Amino acid sequence: MLIDHPSIIRRLVKKFNLHPTHPGAEKFITELAEGIDSHARVIHTHFDHIWKKHYDSSYQLNSCPHCYGTMKETLEAPSAPALETEVISTKNQ
Repeated sequence: MLIDHPSIIRRLVKKFNLHPTHPGAEKFITELAEGIDSHARVIHTHFDHIWKKHYDSSYQLNSCPHCYGTMKETLEAPSAPALETEVISTKNQ
C-alpha cells in the first residue's frame, strides 16, 4: 500500500493524526511524495495488465478506485515482460 497506493497512507495520517515510529519516516509523505506518486502511476500501468492476466480475467483495466479515483491518468501499459516475470515468480513462492 505504501508504494503502490501512496495517497491512502497520506489520508490515514491526516485523518487519524498518525505520527512516524522511526526517525525520518515522515519524509515518505512529505519530501518523497512526488517521486512515490510518479512511481505509483507508472507501476499501475503494468500491474493492471498483470492482475487481469494472472489473477482476475474479469478485471476492467484502469478501474482500481485507489489508483484511478485520485490519479486521473489512465494510460495503456506498454509490455513489461521482466516485471511480469518478477511478479509471477513472487506469487509462486
